[in-house]
Amino acid sequence: MAVYNSSQYIKPAIESILNQTLQDFELIIVNDGSTDNSLDIINSYRDERIILLNQENTGVAKARNNGVKISRSQYIAVQDSDDISYNYRLKKQYEFLCNNEDYILIGGNADIIDSNGTYIYSSNVILSDREIKNNFETMSEPSLPFFGPSIFFLKSIFLEMGGYPEYMENTFEDLTLVNRLKNKGKMCNLKSKMIKYRITPASLTQRNKLIEVKLNKIVNKAIKYDSLEDDEIDFLRKRLKSIPLNTRKINYHLFLMKKFLFNNYNFIYAYNNFKKALLLNPLRLYTYLYLLILFLPRKVILFLHRMVKKLQGAIN
Repeated sequence: MAVYNSSQYIKPAIESILNQTLQDFELIIVNDGSTDNSLDIINSYRDERIILLNQENTGVAKARNNGVKISRSQYIAVQDSDDISYNYRLKKQYEFLCNNEDYILIGGNADIIDSNGTYIYSSNVILSDREIKNNFETMSEPSLPFFGPSIFFLKSIFLEMGGYPEYMENTFEDLTLVNRLKNKGKMCNLKSKMIKYRITPASLTQRNKLIEVKLNKIVNKAIKYDSLEDDEIDFLRKRLKSIPLNTRKINYHLFLMKKFLFNNYNFIYAYNNFKKALLLNPLRLYTYLYLLILFLPRKVILFLHRMVKKLQGAIN
């Protein structure tokens, strides 16, 4: 578990691991230079299974790599500091890899929650090794066929292939890792939900076509060649920091509004998120366009959602 300024979420994340039905594990927490009280919360636990590693802030990829290096097990599970693992997760994933020796990495489905822990929708990820490998061959834009915090893999293969790419600067490091490993053995997603995956304002990036095109080009290059130029790394480093916090929050609430409407039709939560986005900047005219979506009849919204899913399926 890599931790950087996660005091708001870290307690349920830690406790979801400590309360696993499989109890024989070590929880390696890498405090990646947190400046809030995350470290105090970590130190408040008195559990011999917790191993704490403190380091200067170097990013999630290096933090995870350093955690894996000091681990003693041949199996590694990834847990983000703002997500929650279901208590059966480790047992299911451990038993699967033990009983299927041709597999090197597995993940699973997730319940998607907002920053407050409110349920939004459940995922439906591709499952088989063939589908996952085909995803890399056919994708036009970067697309990870796993939830990064749900993966469970063999340490030996991970180290052999160099672990997480530290040059990715907290962007698509999971996707690049899976690409490194994909030819070393089979991969799959378990149909069961392994985690509650939390979406926060920091999870979303600015919807700017020029930025997205450049980002996709850089990530695809990393996948193909597993290396980047200094200016490309610098772009990744500055990309999220260049987005004003207020803009990220507005985008976040509008994203949640759409998800609450289209994925489980919860009008109240959708409306509340629209209202929060509007209050953050009442002069942002683009936000008012979402009123057209918000007050569409429920049947129309659900019909549009089905059509979009069918279209996506046809494209895939």
